[in-house]
Amino acid sequence: MRGSLTIAGARVGLFPLQKRHINSVVLSWFQDEDLTRFFSTTFKRFDEESLRALVETKTGTSATPTYGIVRLRDDLLIGVVTVGPIRPVHGLSDVVTLIGEQSARGQGFAGETVCLASHLAFKDHGVRKLSTAMFADNLAARKAYASAGWFEEAELRDHLIVNKQAMGMVLMSCFPESLRDY
Repeated sequence: MRGSLTIAGARVGLFPLQKRHINSVVLSWFQDEDLTRFFSTTFKRFDEESLRALVETKTGTSATPTYGIVRLRDDLLIGVVTVGPIRPVHGLSDVVTLIGEQSARGQGFAGETVCLASHLAFKDHGVRKLSTAMFADNLAARKAYASAGWFEEAELRDHLIVNKQAMGMVLMSCFPESLRDY
């Protein structure tokens, strides 16, 4: 995978994800309820066919470029990151990151990935501002995005319902000048 990297940092690199990269390991990440509990838009179970179809749909459009995250020291696929949906009229986009590989969690790879994907959004995809929304209690994500230079713009209290409980949502954003170097 290293030969096909779009961008690389000190410890991870990103490459265009294709449906051929979807295997039982990647599928298991998206079937892990604990790992995906913060993905508010999915809340659905994937099988290999539906996940490949999703990746094909995302990679088939410039509005949602999706990348595999590879750990450089061992060339292991450790997660996925999507830049998008890109809204070109307003120059806006989101960055959504999932570190699926258990051995890679909690080591700062998400922050480096957010940083790299954000650089791609600004440099290659014509984005002027990045914004994302996350569950307020997703402290790991808040830390990862902040480490890349994102900042909290707002917290919406009791905005979402999860397991019949009201939960807050945090809006985080990034401009090119606030983004950290990779």
